[in-house]
Amino acid sequence: MKISRLRPRYYEHAMFFRLKTQFIDVVRAHLAEYGIVLPQQRRNGQLFAERCRAELEGAPETFDREIVELDVKIKKGALRNADARRLQTMPGIGPMSAMAIQAFCPPAQNFQKGPHFAVWLGLVPRQHSTA
Repeated sequence: MKISRLRPRYYEHAMFFRLKTQFIDVVRAHLAEYGIVLPQQRRNGQLFAERCRAELEGAPETFDREIVELDVKIKKGALRNADARRLQTMPGIGPMSAMAIQAFCPPAQNFQKGPHFAVWLGLVPRQHSTA
């Protein structure tokens, strides 16, 4: 799978996740104006949907379905990509992280050392030494 094809999947995945969250927050705010207060917890999504079924017509479930489908596509891509499989051998790097690195990070040859990559990711402060 070409790396250039991975970015749209990540953008689409993030978009659906944000849309779902924004949608639930907006409807919660409207319901609160009418005295229906729902806790801000994901597990209450079903209660939320039951109270708003007529207006929602399954929108949160649609978002969940889209997110799951994109998760599966990204994870399958990680299985087919040799570099992504190699990245997953590092502790804490799973299929999603490996494919995100493949999709968004410049080639490893652009970094002289591992700490330079960590700086690029924003994991450590910018280094100003010559080492």
